[in-house]
Amino acid sequence: MDLLEDENEFIVRGSLPGMRPEDIHITVHGNDVTFRGEIKADYEWQESQYRIRERRHGVFQRTVSLPTPISPVKAQAQFEDGVLTLVLPEAEEAKPKEIRIGGRSQPGARAQVGGQSQTGGQPQGGAQS
Repeated sequence: MDLLEDENEFIVRGSLPGMRPEDIHITVHGNDVTFRGEIKADYEWQESQYRIRERRHGVFQRTVSLPTPISPVKAQAQFEDGVLTLVLPEAEEAKPKEIRIGGRSQPGARAQVGGQSQTGGQPQGGAQS
C-alpha cells in the first residue's frame, strides 16, 4: 500500500489482485481509513497436496491513520486492474484558517477568525489579570 500526501488531499493506492470492487469495504472514522475484504480461493484440490502455495486468500483488514481528518463525502474510490486508488480530501476544519483584523487595531476591535467574529483586547474564554 502506498500513501501520498498532496496539498489538500491524501492518495492511497493498494494492490488487490483477484478482488472484485463489491468485495472491498472502505470506512472512515476520524483520521482512520479502514479497508476490509475477502480474497476467495478460486479452487481447492481435495485429493492432492500443494507443493507451493504462495497466493494469499482469506479475510483481510488494514487501517491507515492519517495526520488530519478527511472529508468522507468528497472521497473518491477507483478500482482498475487490481489496483485500488482512493483520493481523500482533507476536511475543511483541518485546513488552516486566516485571521483578518478589520479596521484599526484598538481595544474592543473585532477580528474574523475562521468566519466567526472575535472581540479584541481580551481572548474569549480566558481569565483576566
